[in-house]
Amino acid sequence: VSTQSTGIVPQSAVGFEHRSDLSKHASQTDAAKGFGGKYGVQSDRVDKSAHNFEEQTEINQYKTKIDVKGDVKNFKSRFENFGAAAEEENKKRVAEEKRKREVEFKKQVEDGKKKAEAQQRAEEEQGAREEETIRKQEDEKRGRQNDRAG
Repeated sequence: VSTQSTGIVPQSAVGFEHRSDLSKHASQTDAAKGFGGKYGVQSDRVDKSAHNFEEQTEINQYKTKIDVKGDVKNFKSRFENFGAAAEEENKKRVAEEKRKREVEFKKQVEDGKKKAEAQQRAEEEQGAREEETIRKQEDEKRGRQNDRAG
């Protein structure tokens, strides 16, 4: 229904200048309650596993051994030992890598031999088949010649 045609404005209609005020939530009105508030979180709604700031706990920190009194020669020998240990470890890695390569190479050689043997057997079988067909053809020729002669 158009207001221009009837000229009557509904009571629920308000103009653009109207501002409605919403009532505040209970946690916004009372500072002692709600989301933290003046006195913190409401105690009846605290998670059982939550801790507060008054609770003090012991922190177990680990202690590292630092040899401050160590001799300079001892210090030098330590670094030399580190270098020797690293070198020994590198040698072990190289030896292991070499062993892996040798095993892989041997496997490839064996596979190559097996393929070559299989190919040779196939060629021999093919040759035997060809010889057999040649013999049959020669026998057939001889049989024909004997039939003509006889």
